[in-house]
Amino acid sequence: MNFEEILEERRQAVAQSIRPLSSAEVTALGESLFPHMDDPWRERFFNFLSENPEALIHHAELPDGVQLLYSRSHNRGIWFIPGKGMGIIQTSGLKALSEIFGGAA
Repeated sequence: MNFEEILEERRQAVAQSIRPLSSAEVTALGESLFPHMDDPWRERFFNFLSENPEALIHHAELPDGVQLLYSRSHNRGIWFIPGKGMGIIQTSGLKALSEIFGGAA
């Protein structure tokens, strides 16, 4: 499988799994993924939420274990692999997410 095929597979997985989370659901997700208060990824997860107050947060899971949180209204997102890593969704990923929602951020 080449790079473009991998990207298309991921795009399809996101499109199929993405759904809005209530504030309670996203908080519960963070608590379950990062139960230890001293976990730096927990801090980054909850910082993302606090930096996007009142935004509707969408969540998607990919078959390879990557998960995404995306704020469509702010066109910002984070990716994470529980127990392994976390980062900010870069411009190309944000563009793909915007396209999944019909092009409007």
